Amino acid sequence: MIINRRLWQKIFSFTILALSVLTLPHSGLGQVTTGFCTSTSGQASHYSCDLSPPISAYTLGTQYTFRANSTNANPVTLSFNGLSPMPVVKVLGGVATALIENDIRNNQIASVIFDGANFQMVSPPGTGASTTTPVFTTNITTPLVIGGTTTTSTLILRSTSGVGAAGADVIIQTGNNGATEALRILNNGDIGIGIAAPLYQLAVSSGSSTTGFHLTGDGTDVGFYATNISGGNDIYVGNFARSGANWVAKATYGSLVGNDSTGVSFYADSSLTAGVAFTPTQRMGISLAGNVGIRTTSYGTSAVGVVSHGIGTAPTTSPADVFQVVVVDSAGAGTASWQGRDEQGFLYTLGNAMFLVGGTTSSFPALKRSAALLQVRLADDSADATLNALTLRTACVAIASLPAGVTGDRKCVNDQATACPSLDGTFTAGGAFICSAFYNGTAWVHS
Repeated sequence: MIINRRLWQKIFSFTILALSVLTLPHSGLGQVTTGFCTSTSGQASHYSCDLSPPISAYTLGTQYTFRANSTNANPVTLSFNGLSPMPVVKVLGGVATALIENDIRNNQIASVIFDGANFQMVSPPGTGASTTTPVFTTNITTPLVIGGTTTTSTLILRSTSGVGAAGADVIIQTGNNGATEALRILNNGDIGIGIAAPLYQLAVSSGSSTTGFHLTGDGTDVGFYATNISGGNDIYVGNFARSGANWVAKATYGSLVGNDSTGVSFYADSSLTAGVAFTPTQRMGISLAGNVGIRTTSYGTSAVGVVSHGIGTAPTTSPADVFQVVVVDSAGAGTASWQGRDEQGFLYTLGNAMFLVGGTTSSFPALKRSAALLQVRLADDSADATLNALTLRTACVAIASLPAGVTGDRKCVNDQATACPSLDGTFTAGGAFICSAFYNGTAWVHS
C-alpha cells in the first residue's frame, strides 16, 4: 500500500501530540512530583495539609506543592498527612537559609523539594499569585536598582512597612561583606555619616582625630576642610587639610579659624607649596576673657577686655579715607609703641614715655613729651619767629624754686622784689612782681 508524503506528516504530528499528552509531569532531572493540597493550619509559622492520595513518608528529591492560607511571619515548618513538620528553607548562594517574614504570601502556590532534612522552596520567595509587589528578603544580587524609566520616576527606600520606632533605621554598609557602616538614617530622620548614633539632623565622623570633613565644588582636593583634632571641642575650619599630626597646604595661600580651650584663633599664610606640611601662622585671637590679640597671644596679668597688639611693619603710603594703626619699636628693640598714620601721612606715636604728633619731614608740626620735658616744635625748630607766635603758659614759682635749667627753658617767677629787671637781668626775691624767666645756660634771667 502506498501512502503519500502528506499522510505520513499527519501521522507523525499526531504521534508527537499523543506522546506529549501521555508524558508524566515532572519538575526536573531526578525529581518526582506528587500531590497538591491547601494548607489548613492557622499558624503563621507552620503550614500543614493532606495530599491525596496520602503519603506515609517524605521521599528525597520529591517535589510537593501546596497553597498557603496565610502570610508567614517567622521561620516556617511544613507537614503533609500528619507527618513530622520539617523546616522550609530557601537556598541563597548555595546555603540553605530559614525563611523570614513575607517569604510566603497568603494564597501563594508554593512548591518545595525534600532534601532529606528540609523542604527547599522551588517557587521564588514572596512572589506568589496573590502578590503584585515582590519582596526581596535578603539579597538582590544585581547591583543596579532603578525606581522607574520615566523622567519623574521615584525610588523609595523604606526601613519598615509598620508604624516605625527607634531602631527602624536605614543602613548603608561597605567594605568586606558590609564590615564598614558608611551611612545610617535613624527612624526620626537624623543622618549619621561614619557614626551609628547621630544626635543631630546631620552628624559626620571621620573615625579619626587626624582627618576631617571636606567640601569641594569641583571634586578636587581643594576647598573647605573641617577637623576635630582632639576628638573633643577643638575644631578647625578653613582651606588647610589635616594629615596625621600635620597641617598640609592645598594651595599657595590659605586661612584657618580654630576654636580650642584658649579661645578663637585666626590663621593666614601665603607663599605656601601645595601638598607640603607647614605650621599655620596665627594673625589674631580672641581669648575666653574677651581679650583681643593682633599678631600676639600675650596679655598682662588679670587682663580682661584688653586689645594687645604685636610688632608689625609700618605702612609707607596713605590710602584715601583710611587711618592705619601699627605697633613698632619707636626707639629700638624693647620700645614697642603704638603708631597711627592718617590720610595726609601725619604720624601719631604713643608709647615709650612719649606722645609724638608729627610727620616724617621737618615741614610737619610735632608735639613731644619725653620724661618731664614737653617740647613743641614747628617747622625745622630754627624759625624763632614761629615759636614766638605761640602763646605758652606755665605755672609761676618762687625765685628760690626755679629748677636746674636747660638752655632755652622758660619759666615764670612771682616774687620779684621790685619791678622786673632789664632784659637778661637777674632776679631779686622778696616782692610780689611777676616776671618771665629764661635759662641762658648759666642762670635764670629776665626775658
